Amino acid sequence: MADDTQRDRGAEASAKTSSLMKKQLIMNDRDKPVSLSDVQVFIDQQKKANTKRATNRDVKNIQRWLAVNKFELRPLFLVEPELLDEYLSQLYISIRKADGGEYEPGSLDQLRASLERHLLDNKYQTSLRDRIFHNSNEALKAKKIALKKQGKGRKANASEAISADEENKMWENGQLGDSSPEILIFSIWYYFTKGFGLRGRDEHRKLQYGDITLKHDVNDREYLEYAERDSKTMDGSKTDDYRPTVPRIYATQNNRDPIRLYKSYVSHRPIEACDDACPFYLTCIPKSRIKPEDLEWFYRTPMGINKLGQLMKTAAKNTGMQGKKTNHGVRKTVVKTLTKAEEPAQKGILITGHKSTKTYESYDRTLDEEEQREYSDILTGASHHASVGPVIPSANSQPGSSSFTNTSQFSHTYAQGCQAQQNIMQGSTHLLPPGTVLQNCTFNINFNTSSTEPAPKRRRILAIDSSPSSGESQERL
Repeated sequence: MADDTQRDRGAEASAKTSSLMKKQLIMNDRDKPVSLSDVQVFIDQQKKANTKRATNRDVKNIQRWLAVNKFELRPLFLVEPELLDEYLSQLYISIRKADGGEYEPGSLDQLRASLERHLLDNKYQTSLRDRIFHNSNEALKAKKIALKKQGKGRKANASEAISADEENKMWENGQLGDSSPEILIFSIWYYFTKGFGLRGRDEHRKLQYGDITLKHDVNDREYLEYAERDSKTMDGSKTDDYRPTVPRIYATQNNRDPIRLYKSYVSHRPIEACDDACPFYLTCIPKSRIKPEDLEWFYRTPMGINKLGQLMKTAAKNTGMQGKKTNHGVRKTVVKTLTKAEEPAQKGILITGHKSTKTYESYDRTLDEEEQREYSDILTGASHHASVGPVIPSANSQPGSSSFTNTSQFSHTYAQGCQAQQNIMQGSTHLLPPGTVLQNCTFNINFNTSSTEPAPKRRRILAIDSSPSSGESQERL
């Protein structure tokens, strides 16, 4: 009996041990520890790809310059701060591009920022902003001043916004619409960039089919809603890295309706590519391979990132636009459009996703071609000189003479916001030419009509009293 009891207790203990081991295995699988090298790999994977590429490229350029000019082969983070300051002072002044040309001032700032990131990642003992790097920072400042004197730093390659006239031209030339797979997907990209404030390539590349939802408001008006993932300025590293407002694009009820374009795009996607996790932008099937009865216009594979990056440039070329039109220029269009509509920057950043109004407003620091013409016409008076006829003579005026010898001032205030201009006119026929039609105008006319003819003299009439008793004469005025 005692042996049976002992065997039962042993089996129970063995079962408990087995259960604990299974639980431990489950916990180990769930909370599997990672090595320090795994931690570093994970951190590197979450860094922005463009930033990593720029940092690696600039650090290699600096290392190459030091190897050639200073025979310095050590990694940069092993160079002593005093010596590194000396190296950088000379590098900022003498470094050139591969073709021998000078860098732009902004490129030198980028070079320094890349080096700062590289040193920080490798736990360098000090920052490039510290006092010990005073000489190199002063050399960088002096170099940027010298480059500015040479005409550098004007951002000649900066992208330009798309004007309303250019957008109309794209519609008229068939570059916007749904007549082909390429045009349809560009149209979707164009209105998503404007309405959702997406960045030209990276955020479109990350976009998934389930991130866009078609909904109705209380008035049954259709709209698209965008659920943002990580972005350049909101990557989730901070608790407030999200948009306070979910951006929407509403139906416009005309032939340029973005909701209609979206529905057309969905109808031409393969059914297998309509899961929420599928990429939103798909590779276009060449139009020559599409038969009239075919519903599918797109392959199941995602559109390449380089293709996405050239969408606006291709459409601008096909439309015959002038200037530098790129994907980034459409984001500038968003800011300029909202600014012209007098929408506050604090509200505009809710659409564009900028973290600050300062960055938002920097997109509207330049004048586009339309604004250049408008301001030039205002300053030169070209848009305000009205063809106003001479003054109507009075009925009492003599032939060949004018009834108004002083000037008449005409102030024209146009409804579209033009500044008032004064035109000084003289004449003797008509105020306005026959058939003139004036709309939305305010005329302030000041007639100063004093005559230059001398006032008639008052005559003095003398009355002589014929009475013999009166020897005095009376005067009558």
